Amino acid sequence: MSGLEYEPAETQIEEEIAKTTKTLAEYGISTENWGKDSAKTVRHLAIEILKGESRLESDPDTGKLIRHVAFVHVDVRYITEDRTELQLVEDEQIFHDRPTPKIRNQIGVSEKLTSSQTPLDAARFGLRSELGIQSDLNYSEPKTETFDDVSPTYPGLLNRKTKHAVQVYIGKDDYKPKYQEVQWDKTTNFSWREVKAI
Repeated sequence: MSGLEYEPAETQIEEEIAKTTKTLAEYGISTENWGKDSAKTVRHLAIEILKGESRLESDPDTGKLIRHVAFVHVDVRYITEDRTELQLVEDEQIFHDRPTPKIRNQIGVSEKLTSSQTPLDAARFGLRSELGIQSDLNYSEPKTETFDDVSPTYPGLLNRKTKHAVQVYIGKDDYKPKYQEVQWDKTTNFSWREVKAI
């Protein structure tokens, strides 16, 4: 079982929330605005840590707390019968505790990696869990970059991200005009946009 399939017990989550909250406070990071607008909650971060998708460390150069996260970004394509190339787009996320959808307009599928996963493992998992695609597909070789940013996901917390970008073409059997993923905290909607006629 991969870390992404692992679901921590509620007692583990509560313990990790307490530990993570204490760590954030020690570094002077306020969580007052977490869980508002597009920001996630301490619970979200605690679950990421338990699943091995994120880890918190002190930067040896600056002394600041950093969230390390690696993810794969999958550019999903489909060629129609009339030879039009389509590209999958994540349209919106609807958080179950908030009335207003979060407009994404983001190309493809993104999936966090655990320490035991390869980028292609995570890409396959992402297409299976988010789109229901089980087929054995041919992915391009990952292109990797690492960068720092301050994400609105966890306000005030610096992120060090490693991004692995891949591309894949799906076949007719896996194509749907729209896809929807329902998770414990949100529903995500996907559709297609035309890239070019070939």
